[in-house]
Amino acid sequence: MTYLTSDLITAVRRKGRIPDSVPDYTDAVILAEADDVISSYMTEALSSLRNGYWVVQTDTALTVGTSAYEIPTDCTGDSLEGVYLVDSTGREQRLAHVPISDSGSIIVSSTSTGTPRAFCLRDSDVVLMPTPNSAAVSVRVRYMQRRGRLVATTACALITAKNVGALTVTSATQPALFVDDTYYDIVRATPPFRRVVSNALVDNIAGAFIYTFDTQAVTGVQTTGTDYLCLTGETCVIQLPVELHSALALMTAGAILGQMGYAAQESILMQRGQSVIAAFQNLAIPRVKEQLFKVVNRNSTLRTGRVW
Repeated sequence: MTYLTSDLITAVRRKGRIPDSVPDYTDAVILAEADDVISSYMTEALSSLRNGYWVVQTDTALTVGTSAYEIPTDCTGDSLEGVYLVDSTGREQRLAHVPISDSGSIIVSSTSTGTPRAFCLRDSDVVLMPTPNSAAVSVRVRYMQRRGRLVATTACALITAKNVGALTVTSATQPALFVDDTYYDIVRATPPFRRVVSNALVDNIAGAFIYTFDTQAVTGVQTTGTDYLCLTGETCVIQLPVELHSALALMTAGAILGQMGYAAQESILMQRGQSVIAAFQNLAIPRVKEQLFKVVNRNSTLRTGRVW
């Protein structure tokens, strides 16, 4: 079951009885209003569940002598789930989060060197302490990934074929803004509407709409009419749980009617949307119905007298 921006526009116009002839509310304006609803209501609703929704991770190789590593650009609110060191076998070691006011402490000083045991946040950087003196491990940042800005389906390209060995995907179109040496995402239009590829460089677009990635593997890309190539940070896929699609349409229509001066209709639609969100939250808490087990790491630095 696909759900694209074209489907959302149709739903918004139907629920709000907003005809195509209203000049101030084009399809592009409707999508901009939907973006605002996602930012103002949906993101907070999912984040408050703390159940792993939209949580992804990225690994960055450590550089000797470098303590600061930039928070990913698609991180929601520049807020992190956790920071870890990860070795070549995939074994994680959680780093302790300390206030920036303590970053100069003799125990976890950012001016000394060694194996990082803690971190603080400084503006948009994760600052490791002490400063790494080895590049043998990577730093893993886990965070809630921001959804892409909604665009028309014609601004994205449906993938119809791939060549795993050549690192290429093929579509039947090349949207106007698709050019060489540009970064792209691949987004799946079926539940759970995940981003299959993030921020990958396409260094060449051949005449038959063949997109060649610089280094990105395309093994997991589907060619059955579900995966869309989009400019990084954009999407024609509504990346919300299915149960929230109607809430997005209701609240977007309500926001538009409010701007048109129909306050009573706005209130009704917004309340209906909030009810859908509340019902979803009741359904999703807890997200896993079985008992939650707490894993205790007896080797944690926090359980060894804080000797770092």
